[in-house]
Amino acid sequence: MRAGHFSISLNRVAVTLGRLDREAEAIPHTTEAIALTRQLVALHEGRLALNLSNLTISLFDGEEWDRALPVAEEAWEIRRRLAATDPELRDEAVLDANQLRTILNRLDRPGQIQRVSEAVVGYERALLADDPARLPEFADAVRMLGNSLVAEGRVPEGKARWYESLELQRRFSENNDDGRSGYAAACEAVGHSLGRLRHAEESLTVHRDGLAVRRTLAASDTRHHEQLVRALASAAARLNRSEQPELARQFAAKGPSAVPRAP
Repeated sequence: MRAGHFSISLNRVAVTLGRLDREAEAIPHTTEAIALTRQLVALHEGRLALNLSNLTISLFDGEEWDRALPVAEEAWEIRRRLAATDPELRDEAVLDANQLRTILNRLDRPGQIQRVSEAVVGYERALLADDPARLPEFADAVRMLGNSLVAEGRVPEGKARWYESLELQRRFSENNDDGRSGYAAACEAVGHSLGRLRHAEESLTVHRDGLAVRRTLAASDTRHHEQLVRALASAAARLNRSEQPELARQFAAKGPSAVPRAP
């Protein structure tokens, strides 16, 4: 509250100077008072956004989606406005946007999801400019934007975002084991999305790229065996659902042989 009291004092000095027809001397005091007040407003709005975000989490956990929506929207709008002038708040804005996007998805609001997804891509692009290690997060934001575009019926645009996301993940995966695992996971996600569109050949191609990476990782590090088996089983299940039982059996049969001496 000291800053608030100081701002009030500065304003009183400015008013007094104005009454003495010393406006030129009053201006710097008023300007300083305004700057301090802006800081206080931002501080209190930040606290309000935090409280709203915490309430969103509670409603989210209780699956009270209709009640959570206006709370999440208000939290994100505050964070978004504050992040526009304070880059350090972009991370919080991304977290609130992701919460809002999940709620909108539950309520089947694709148009609103797209708007939020575009904003997240913007935040992540700005964060990437300061930290190149954030490329996977940016790639995932691009993929999620693709999901929202497809949900809006803009399939070619959405697919273009999916493939852009894969290329970003692939670039990050070069000479980076953790990045390669992330690229494999991205292939699985995009392959699944393509499968849901019944784009079977593209889905298979992407799945196989991811599995090839999983096999390479498993060959050099046994810790990746379980991930390989899970990926094979997941691919088999998705192929079976897309009415390709023969290919599904082939993927499923490769699972036990992927881990030597597995029960």
